[in-house]
Amino acid sequence: EVFVPLEWKDKEVKLFLERVHWESKLWVNGKYAGSDESLSVPHVYPIEQLLKFGEKNNIRLRVNNELIYDIQYSHAISAETQTNWNGIVGKIELQAENKVSITDVQIFPDVTNKKIKLDIMISNADKALLKGKLLLNATTKDGSIKVAVKEVQISSNDSLPTISVDYPMGNIIKTWDEFSPDLYQLNVQLFNDAEVSDSKTYDFGMREVGTKNTRFTLNGKEIFIRGTVNSA
Repeated sequence: EVFVPLEWKDKEVKLFLERVHWESKLWVNGKYAGSDESLSVPHVYPIEQLLKFGEKNNIRLRVNNELIYDIQYSHAISAETQTNWNGIVGKIELQAENKVSITDVQIFPDVTNKKIKLDIMISNADKALLKGKLLLNATTKDGSIKVAVKEVQISSNDSLPTISVDYPMGNIIKTWDEFSPDLYQLNVQLFNDAEVSDSKTYDFGMREVGTKNTRFTLNGKEIFIRGTVNSA
């Protein structure tokens, strides 16, 4: 049994299972909520329609580690790659988000042009007119460089709009490599009308991977990658 606060009534509520082996099935307050069978990404269940807010809720989960699909000798279920464990590892939690929130941010560094490209996905569950702005604010994690804040106006009534934007990183940038692993921290604030609806922070490095003849390069320098092969 799990108590769900009354304050979550107007939010999107999801059950988040970070890593499941293999198939999960979920019931909330005696009602079937669905199933998932991914081995590589979290199982996420939207359950706000089945919850009783301000009360205790019965959440029942079944995990099945049988051979759902015959993919032995090429995946995480085979003895050559890992043991056939059963259950859930990592985070198991209920997550509550505003109806308008930041779902995902993809960051693509462009060292040559000293900028990053951002694909910012926003959840707008009710498909109401979203009219607001994004504030982008990046600094190096050691605080030595502060990038100018960028404001992006947004307007959409899609349920899952993606905003693509270029964010200049300034004339002086710190690049990432194994010997100087300098990282930046990006804060993305979402305003719906005049109110902050969500805020997320992400770490990233400015690096550029390429090739020169038969060699890999990192930030224009040739590198040698050494590793082992373990059947996967």
